[in-house]
Amino acid sequence: MISSDRTSELNRPINLGDAMLTDALVAALRARGNQAIAADFGEPRHGGGEDRLQLSGPGALLRAMRDFDGIVIGGGTLLQDDARDVPGGWGGLPRLCAASTVIARATRTRVAFYGVGCDPVERFGARALLRLAVKGVPVWVRDAKSASRVSHTLKGNAIVGADASLLMGFDPRGEAADDAPIVVALNGEHARHLKVEHLDELKRSGRRLVFLNMSQGGSFMDASALSKQARAAFDEVTGPLDWDEAFRLIRSAESVWGSRMHALYAAMLSGVPMVALSELPKVVTFAEDFVIPRVDDTSGMADVRPGMADAAALSAAVATADSTLDDLLLAFRGR
Repeated sequence: MISSDRTSELNRPINLGDAMLTDALVAALRARGNQAIAADFGEPRHGGGEDRLQLSGPGALLRAMRDFDGIVIGGGTLLQDDARDVPGGWGGLPRLCAASTVIARATRTRVAFYGVGCDPVERFGARALLRLAVKGVPVWVRDAKSASRVSHTLKGNAIVGADASLLMGFDPRGEAADDAPIVVALNGEHARHLKVEHLDELKRSGRRLVFLNMSQGGSFMDASALSKQARAAFDEVTGPLDWDEAFRLIRSAESVWGSRMHALYAAMLSGVPMVALSELPKVVTFAEDFVIPRVDDTSGMADVRPGMADAAALSAAVATADSTLDDLLLAFRGR
């Protein structure tokens, strides 16, 4: 399995959401009787999560193909232009996806995308690579808007599936403890614009306020973008974690407020009320699909109250995740 999960020099996942998705998909593949392992193009990981196959680049992937019957490219918003600092758009996830499918074709290895998101892609180079990546390859996407972008922007064929994290199932928590914290999980851009007054309503609750770093890539963490004043408003800012540690924190929370979509997914799977704080397309789609309270940014925090996901929508999405993963495996077996 290939995903955007990578290990940092701190021996922790660079992105906790990517790590959660990767392990959820690997575990689901193994539960269906397959031998499954995730590739990691980062630093060697010791402990925490599923085992990783350490690869140094496309050449190492090509050599490793001899040992595999199929490649699943899965979890997260893999179909996006994430390397805007690379001239022409020829790097990042578009290059990873294209290289993976080209190598699979060259070695006659079955390949498919599963549970991925597709964001708007404007630059020519990134669009060309992603079109190459999905050409003639089965693509199961997490939502209808991603399917539309695969069809119209990337000229591929997509099947609406579900987010890979839903393969973990739903585990309702029940009542929150009296000392349950409020967890805030923001990406760097939203953290940069967070003001102390945005947090006033949360602080008035008297609960402990915790900032959860979902991105923890070595020297940069989401909290690095906070102003000194905003950072001081939190009772705790998390250090480097494994994703299961972050999941336990979210499960213990009174509520979760975030622009990090997979912190919101973790809250939903744990039965924790949440608020989405973003106008990013993927977060808007998540909030619409599961009827989650949402405002465009942190300035609207005082105007919204946490809410639970729509139970019927969540149950349907979990069932879809299970059935579409079975569909992928049947396709791999030629049935």
